[in-house]
Amino acid sequence: MKNFTLSEKEIKSLRATHKTLKEKWAADRLKAIISLGNGWTLEEVAEILLLDIETLRNYIKAFESGGVEALVERHYQRGFSIR
Repeated sequence: MKNFTLSEKEIKSLRATHKTLKEKWAADRLKAIISLGNGWTLEEVAEILLLDIETLRNYIKAFESGGVEALVERHYQRGFSIR
């Protein structure tokens, strides 16, 4: 993706973090950021990870605004009702 790059140090750090993640969805988000930071296009990453381009753009925004913590933050809660 144009204008989104990561340094070798950042990529190394993200790869180390990736190894610690237990949730597949969180690991996939990190893989997307690493791939885009390595120069892969949105289309390539979307195809490989079976995501849409807008989702990838949202991942980038989250990462740029809050780092890994924001990227792997869940934005919903499972609903339940007590009757």
